[in-house]
Amino acid sequence: NRMYQTHNNQYVTVYANIGGVEYSKEILIEPVIFDDMDHPLSVYFAVSSMNSYKKYSERYQSSNELFSDGFKNTFNMLYYAFGSPNSDGTIDINDTYMSEVLKLKNYGVRILFVIDGANSGSLKNLVQVCNDATLRKTFVNNIYNLIVKYNLDGVDIDWEFPGLSGVNGYTTEIDIANMNALVKELREKFSVEQDEPGTEYLITAAT
Repeated sequence: NRMYQTHNNQYVTVYANIGGVEYSKEILIEPVIFDDMDHPLSVYFAVSSMNSYKKYSERYQSSNELFSDGFKNTFNMLYYAFGSPNSDGTIDINDTYMSEVLKLKNYGVRILFVIDGANSGSLKNLVQVCNDATLRKTFVNNIYNLIVKYNLDGVDIDWEFPGLSGVNGYTTEIDIANMNALVKELREKFSVEQDEPGTEYLITAAT
């Protein structure tokens, strides 16, 4: 279904017992393809705001559901914030609401997680990790591993902003080059891992 089968082929072995004889056959299940998005409508889902939302939203308090039917049938993409980069290329993510968010995939909503480059500590880690080829490769692999772990559709790079991290020596030009390298290496990784004819993993950024 759309929730679990959009980017990669799946191989399933089917068994049957006929007259005491067991038979088996491996079959290929090809990915479900998401519809093209000419003008996607997207929303930012900030985990840090959920306590306030649940406390003050009359709709939530009456239905106990994070997303209305109107939401499910209107939006195309949801950005799950944040995944916070560490200095060693690992990523911390609060997945408290992930299972509920992923249910939106049954309505054709694509789910991406956001790399935190807005908060100062995460931004400093991001600029330094991306300036080291080895750490950047580790970072790319960890991004992909999170996408696979949660069955996400891609990643958003929220780098705010090249040249403004406050770390000595990291000019706008250096950060731009490193962000370009990050996006290029992510696309290469995603292209290798994504099966034909599956839906491509998305890489986005606010620019």
